[in-house]
Amino acid sequence: MNKNIAIISGGYSSEYEVSIKSGKQIAGWLKSKDYDIYQIIIDKDEWYLLTDSTKKYNVNKEDFTVTINRERVSFHCALITIHGDPGENGVLQSYFELMGIPYTTCGVLASSLTSDKYKCNKFLKSFDINVSDSILILDKNNIPTERIISEIGFPCFVKPNTSGCSFGVSKVNKAEDIYPAIQMAFTESDTVIVEKCLVGTEVTCGILKTSEKELILPVTEIVTDRDFFDNEAKFIDSKTQEITPARISDKVKRACDETTSKIYDLIGCKGVIRIDYIIQGDIPYLLEVNTTPGMSEKSVVPQQVTELGMPLGDFFEEIIEESMQ
Repeated sequence: MNKNIAIISGGYSSEYEVSIKSGKQIAGWLKSKDYDIYQIIIDKDEWYLLTDSTKKYNVNKEDFTVTINRERVSFHCALITIHGDPGENGVLQSYFELMGIPYTTCGVLASSLTSDKYKCNKFLKSFDINVSDSILILDKNNIPTERIISEIGFPCFVKPNTSGCSFGVSKVNKAEDIYPAIQMAFTESDTVIVEKCLVGTEVTCGILKTSEKELILPVTEIVTDRDFFDNEAKFIDSKTQEITPARISDKVKRACDETTSKIYDLIGCKGVIRIDYIIQGDIPYLLEVNTTPGMSEKSVVPQQVTELGMPLGDFFEEIIEESMQ
């Protein structure tokens, strides 16, 4: 009898549509596997099963089941591909812990920590991971402009602190642009982080660890004409290049691989994650840890898995099977 796998996408963040695309893409990759695949959509109004028809089947939140033509369907595993709230911050993970349903992402603590960029970077810095200098803004009406100028300087990045996407991110080059950038970032998060701009080569590295092996994916180099790798650069700008494998030396690649593996273990990650860096000299500086990386046709991790020569269906089968052990 095939196992029932719920692929969960949607969410409450601005990356809702990207998440939906990720879910559909993963469902396609898993078609050849011995699973019964169900696509579950979560939004603020309802949780429901997505089918080929227009009919919706509501999810019973009390036990995470769906009733289809009077037949109650339960799930052996939840494959979470929601970016941001509630799938990347520990909320959905807590729910599945209570339900006793295995899930494919990091656990509650790791998800909660990585969803807060400032706290995550401070935690990792205590273990000698290189990070950019930053200031946390708690109140949109109390902006420490002089402190930002003196401690961070220009250019700097203003980011939503707890958002799992690039929406609300600005590169700021002068003092008069600090306030509007912070106000925009607050539309995506309750707190905002201001970071010193690191100049160098931007790269990103995916990793999956199971009980049997460590799979560090090929490093990808990000090349864009824009100020930074924002959502337009990711999904719209045809000039943006994602070069896999990255054009970096063996020494830098080893540094990225070693740092990625170390961060995975320090945080206590599970499943596949992706870590973004800026390379200065031969040193990787952490930008962000992504615990539910995008899996749409334009996303980086699928490119890295393909470069490795591994079928994507096999890759996600490993993730699913590991989560159910």
